[in-house]
Amino acid sequence: MPVTKPLDRDPALDVPMWRALDLQRAYAYRDRGVAATILDDLDGAQLGDLVGVLIDMHNQDLTDLSSLGAAVAVSALRSEFDQVAACAPAESEFAITTVLRDVAGGADMTAALKSLAPVARAHLLAAYVTAMNVSAFGRAGCQRRLEATAEITEQDLGKPRPYPQPLPAGR
Repeated sequence: MPVTKPLDRDPALDVPMWRALDLQRAYAYRDRGVAATILDDLDGAQLGDLVGVLIDMHNQDLTDLSSLGAAVAVSALRSEFDQVAACAPAESEFAITTVLRDVAGGADMTAALKSLAPVARAHLLAAYVTAMNVSAFGRAGCQRRLEATAEITEQDLGKPRPYPQPLPAGR
């Protein structure tokens, strides 16, 4: 099963890259506590970078899914969207659930993203990408892909997580 290999990026993007990955991991493991706090200490520029990383991850996942013949119809993701969005921080769960349902109904994701604050944008993208991967690979398969991506990032790219691990690997 192919996994996303993060791009070799500017070192200033290491923290946003890791936070994007760990935010997705929080959604995949359904850990609302980590999802609610993982972005707390990021400044505005880092949040903007994190959103860009999540967009890159989304695009790479679409490419991976297409190459596997596992394209996912967004309209079929409503149930998964609801399950993943339930792990969003309480203050943004309703907005994220509403937008994900709207997107499943055919609404434009780009317009939806523009209507949200940066933190909610990050949560929306992470929930969306996680739901897409859970639908394609199952929850355990999505978790394995995220763990493999973390391993590639640390070992192959030599970019260790620059903060303590928020979720135990293979949890």
